[in-house]
Amino acid sequence: MKIVLTLTVVFIMAFLFIFLIVYRGNKEEKIEEQMNGLLITFVSFMLALLPTIVIAVILFALLGSANVVNELFSLEISLNKLMMLSIAFLLYLFTVDFIVEVIVKYMIGKNFLYYVVMLLARISLFFIISAFVGLNDKVSILFATGVAFIVLCFDYVNDRKGKNTRTNND
Repeated sequence: MKIVLTLTVVFIMAFLFIFLIVYRGNKEEKIEEQMNGLLITFVSFMLALLPTIVIAVILFALLGSANVVNELFSLEISLNKLMMLSIAFLLYLFTVDFIVEVIVKYMIGKNFLYYVVMLLARISLFFIISAFVGLNDKVSILFATGVAFIVLCFDYVNDRKGKNTRTNND
């Protein structure tokens, strides 16, 4: 239920934002080329689906990662807490993590140490988030380490994939 609520909020926010952009852009068109209100709503609805689907895929990937760590270490975290953790991790990854990433990249560059520092930063913040959700310290540190390592793997693979496509295109 929490995932559905989160995705609904994302969709509504995206829809309203896109609706305002399309509506304002439509007002600037010639009268013959302007869309009616129903068409503006339909276009906004369809365009709002895209960011919602992207967020859903990322959220389900995080939930899957959290579930893998839960099963691997037999942590016995309830599905409700896993969903809360996944949503909190998603919020962190789309807000604070970007700022931490830019600072670390600026200070030490993008090398092996960058990945180590990012792993430690994510473990620390995931541990804090896990503690807020109500997990005990042992479970929090195992869970935070496991999920942070999986996120690091995704990040590393994504960086390597981007580097390979740049190399092949040159």
